[in-house]
Amino acid sequence: MDFKETWRVYTELKEQFDQGRLSADNFEKRVNEMTVTDVRGDLWQIGVSSGKWYRYDGQNWVEDMPFNIIQPPVLAAPVETHSSSFKWLWIGGGLAGLALVGCAAVAIMIFFFNQNEPLPNNTVVPQPVIATQPLPVLPQPATETPISSGPIAGPGFDPNSPPFFDDFSNPASGWNRERTADYVRDYENGNYRIQVNKTKWALMANPNKNFAGEVIVEVDAAKVGGPDKNGFGVICRYQDENNYYRFMISSDGLMVISMKKNGAWSNLSSDVWEPSNAINLGSASNHIRAECIGDSLKLLVNDQLAASASDSSFTSGDVGLIASAYDTPGVDILFDNFSASSR
Repeated sequence: MDFKETWRVYTELKEQFDQGRLSADNFEKRVNEMTVTDVRGDLWQIGVSSGKWYRYDGQNWVEDMPFNIIQPPVLAAPVETHSSSFKWLWIGGGLAGLALVGCAAVAIMIFFFNQNEPLPNNTVVPQPVIATQPLPVLPQPATETPISSGPIAGPGFDPNSPPFFDDFSNPASGWNRERTADYVRDYENGNYRIQVNKTKWALMANPNKNFAGEVIVEVDAAKVGGPDKNGFGVICRYQDENNYYRFMISSDGLMVISMKKNGAWSNLSSDVWEPSNAINLGSASNHIRAECIGDSLKLLVNDQLAASASDSSFTSGDVGLIASAYDTPGVDILFDNFSASSR
């Protein structure tokens, strides 16, 4: 998403939260999942409670304003000041004050004028009384109540594990780049392509990142060639080519969460690949999301929970993409909008 779209989604989520239709935890979770990468490669995010923009400087999140955002966002609703009513109130009060001062001045002049004439004994000279009128009380600016007990300022995740986003527009962003007769894993026209030209073979690609602990991985993927009997998806907690978790779907509507440990495969969500109505079939694009939270593993397809499992073999590691060919070679998958974020 770009800055404009991210801010639009944030305001919608904020409205849902204010109306009680979204819990504080879900609001914080949804906001912290949104990041923007500008043309210079800098990461940006909106603070959960502050509604301000923050830029990751390589070590910390610092408050900043994107160069193409003219006016900073405002969270609190504008306070109605009734400026015209207060204007006339001030004017009326001022005129009344001038009249009172004038009366006081006349009384003082009369007093000093009468000092030239002798006063009867025991005569008390009346002192001028100046009436006062209270000034109008201006409304105090509204203060915003913090949304949650989390950070009041910036993003809610550890700055030492910043989110990673790649739309593959930059071929130098760090992924594998190889083209052989047996396979392709390379950037292609603003996407990342994995093509497998050997049967019963899986091919992975990694951005060479390390995510300690919990991580959420997402990508858009579509088949552009080869059979529907295939496999493609994302991986997390990658140790090496023989140890990692994978979250896979196929173009014929099947899915599974599995693990490769010490070079041996084992399915975790079920004994075999199972069908899911959440999967768009054939060449249609699918949004794949993997959640590796503690020993909980979840696969969501097009925002629907498709499979879940539990395993504690791996607790950290790299993330990445994967595609597999089975009985027929030529599986060709394009990936886009890859993201990975620690929680």
